Order: sequence, then structure tokens, then C-alpha cells
Amino acid sequence: MDYIADYLDRLKLKNFSAHTLRCYGLDLRQAQQSLGRPLHEATHQELEVYLAGLARKGIKGTTVRRKQASLRGFFNHCLRARVVTIDPTGNFEPPKVEERLPIYLNAAQVQTLLESLNTRTPVDCREAAMVKCLYYTGMRAGELVGLDIEDLFLDDREMRVFGKGRRERMLPISEALHQALVAWIAIHPVGRGALFVSLHTHNRRLSYDSVYKTVKAVLQRAGLGHRHFSCHKLRHTFATRLINRKVSIDKIQKLLGHRRIDTTTIYAHTELGSDLRSALESAL
Repeated sequence: MDYIADYLDRLKLKNFSAHTLRCYGLDLRQAQQSLGRPLHEATHQELEVYLAGLARKGIKGTTVRRKQASLRGFFNHCLRARVVTIDPTGNFEPPKVEERLPIYLNAAQVQTLLESLNTRTPVDCREAAMVKCLYYTGMRAGELVGLDIEDLFLDDREMRVFGKGRRERMLPISEALHQALVAWIAIHPVGRGALFVSLHTHNRRLSYDSVYKTVKAVLQRAGLGHRHFSCHKLRHTFATRLINRKVSIDKIQKLLGHRRIDTTTIYAHTELGSDLRSALESAL
């Protein structure tokens, strides 16, 4: 029996996102490949050696932590299914993760990006709607992938987003985003179902990878590819600009769909730099 596939099926039933399922699947298959035999047969020492090897290769602590989480979840599943009697991940030490301030676009870069968007072709319309969804709402790329046309309430200027664990939240639609969505829907090849679809492969819903590559390409064309900007950096930009405009942390938490407010408070640190700059400039 393929216990990895069985575990991923269980996560799917628990409404884990397609992106998380893909990452966990890759993590577990890679660990199994390194082990050279079925993953559920791994010992604590073998898994420690595997994870230590990842750190030596320079893989980021956040990635190693996710791989630990996928292994821990897998062996908890195996314990419940009585495939194993001992959890070999029980005493894992979480890797140290260097805390870094979020990377985000400044006001000039945002303007450059938005001015680079146009609606000359169907592809342009789709790209503009995608980028503006990410920037004007702060949604995750995976949430954008899951959007359906039926989730848009254009008359009310709201959209429904399903976040992690299929938690539902409503997000406001700004005027700029409204215009971009209307332009895209007007030429949407189906007019229902998935909001962002391929224009070449039977109008299928765009995958996470397709969205990521598309947004990266748009940023590159705007001359913003050198800072490793991506979909998630637009989310950081959204949150940071709200912080700088004195929007309360609890409201930003609701917009971003964070379960814990301490996840949101990291954006508050980005305000410190601008405040210090203003104080310095006024003092000199």
C-alpha cells in the first residue's frame, strides 16, 4: 500500500490546499527516495541524518521546518492507522529560522508595476486581473487559483475567498480591481466556473505554478525581477502599505486570513524604518 498517497488523500478530505498537498507530497517522496525504501520504515536516526543533510545543503530553515511538519503529520497518520507503533519524529528539534522583515514593493515600484499592465489582448486582461487581485486584496496565490466567477459579488464590491482549511472570508473590491475584473470577465472564454483559466488548454483552471510563473513574468517585464519579487511579495506589499496607513493590526489580520495575530504583527516592524527616516529628515 502507498501510505504517502493515503496520507495525502486524508489531508485532501480535511480541505488542505492543492499547493500544500503538492509540497507535502514532494517532501515525503524526496525523503522516501533518500531512504531507499518505504518511508514508514524509517528510523529516528535515519530521519535525523536526512534533515541534517538538508541543512548542510543550505536549504532555508523555513523549508526544513515544513519538511519536518510533513514527516510529523505522515507518521501521526501511520500511528493512527497502526502501520507503525513508534513515531520516529517525536524528538525532532525545530530548525532555527532567521527572522527577516518581509520584502515588499515601495510606492514607486508599485506604480511602475501597475502602469505596465494593459488590456490590449485577452492574455493582458487576465494578467492585469490576476496581479491586481493579489495587490489590492493581499490574497495568497493559492486563494487566487481557487477563485470562481461565482465568488465575485461585483455589485456589492466584494469577493469570497477560501483560505487555508477552506476558511471563508469576504474581501472588498477596490475601483481599480473592479475595472480589471470586469474587463477580464467580459472576455472570459466560459463565463462561469474558474475565474482564471488557460486560454489554450480547454479553458482549464490555472495551476499554482502557472499563476506563479505568470506573475513573475509580469514583474520581470516591469523591470522588477531583480529583487526576487513574486506573488507573495505582493501580499507583503498590501499588508505593509496598510500598516503605513495606520490600519489596525486586527483588521489587517482579517483581510489576510491569518489565524494568529502574531503572524500579522511582523508587518508592523516595517513601519519603524519609515518613521525613523521621517524623524531623521525633519531633524537635519
